[in-house]
Amino acid sequence: SGEGALHIHSASTHVDSATAAMSKRPHSHLSKAANGAEGGFQYKECKVVAEIGCNHMGKMDIAKELMRLAKDCGAAYAKFQKRCPKELLTEEQYNKPHPVPTNAYGATYGAHREFLEFSVEQHRELWEYGKEIGIEWATSTWDVTSAREMITIPCDFLKVPSACNNHFEMLKVLRDEYAGDVHVSTGMTTKDEIEAVVKFFEEKDAAKSRLVIYNCTSGYPVPFKAPRPSGHAARQPRRRRSPARCPVFRAVARASPPPSAIATCPPRVATPPRAGQSGPAPCARRFIPCSPAQASTRGHACAQDICMLELRRLYDEYGDRVKEIAFSGHHLGIAVDIAAYALGATWIERHFTKDRTWKGTDHAASLEPAGLGKMCRDLHATWEALSYKGTEVLEIETEQRDKLKYRKGSKLNAVDE
Repeated sequence: SGEGALHIHSASTHVDSATAAMSKRPHSHLSKAANGAEGGFQYKECKVVAEIGCNHMGKMDIAKELMRLAKDCGAAYAKFQKRCPKELLTEEQYNKPHPVPTNAYGATYGAHREFLEFSVEQHRELWEYGKEIGIEWATSTWDVTSAREMITIPCDFLKVPSACNNHFEMLKVLRDEYAGDVHVSTGMTTKDEIEAVVKFFEEKDAAKSRLVIYNCTSGYPVPFKAPRPSGHAARQPRRRRSPARCPVFRAVARASPPPSAIATCPPRVATPPRAGQSGPAPCARRFIPCSPAQASTRGHACAQDICMLELRRLYDEYGDRVKEIAFSGHHLGIAVDIAAYALGATWIERHFTKDRTWKGTDHAASLEPAGLGKMCRDLHATWEALSYKGTEVLEIETEQRDKLKYRKGSKLNAVDE
């Protein structure tokens, strides 16, 4: 993990002889300044956490299938969630209907949460299954009871969700009664609240050795704005149909934003089965324009709300106080995750499902296997690419240099006369 402030090198950054002698490892793309120490930020291969959460829909066979898929995609960890609903919820919250009935697995929100919970024995079975197939198990804990139950499973880390990072009674259990690392998300959390968490772990000298802080935005999902085509590739804009004739735009036609304010929120629209096909057809993706204000009313955030440079701030503030800095994303697409790694995140967490159209709250903010596989591939390629040249001219360039490098007579790099 990095220590101290994180600074991006310019193209003209001087590389001393010791650094130039390095071929590919250790990586030194970013510099750090900690107590005047010289040297570069040391990249290491990113660890990917596939956040299955409750996307298993209460079924062990689906949970295990998602673990297998995550492993095949290249994830290092498959993470779940553990709650004690009667402890976490008030009686009123427990007995209220689910706010989105189409996502409900019970008559009340409490019954819905109980349906999605696995027992301690089931979580231990998933931990053992992960060992068997080659992927590590982890989970988030949401209350004291769940924390005490999950620390009985010898996992590498337990996670504290953004909603519970001010639950100091639970944090005390994880700090004092658990030997593994504690990962903490910081969505919807103030700077003072983050500082309080770090200081709480520092009281027992557990921050530098065990605490991992995640940059996170708690929007589900955070839309990605698709760029408009330009130049010769640009197409003439299609005339918008009236709201009465076009149900897709009916919801947003009442407040048509200017083009500069348009973001895109891509829900998936189910299509009927094709002829000769059994079961539902793959869902088509349809981009529905909306303004930032409209996105906010849907519980979404716009892409700029990902706030990637918060990773820089976290390194400035905590790079020498916590073990690692990480990134947890609820955005659409995978481009942001690569940027997070390049900015220094050593862990990348994404929600994961087999099908984003499945019933449940988190599927829409999740990656499917194709997306997770591409993200893991691109993160590995980025890790390989983040290095300085070990020699003035690389071996792969030698043949091309001999063949293509400009010469005039026997002179090289001389000004033509």
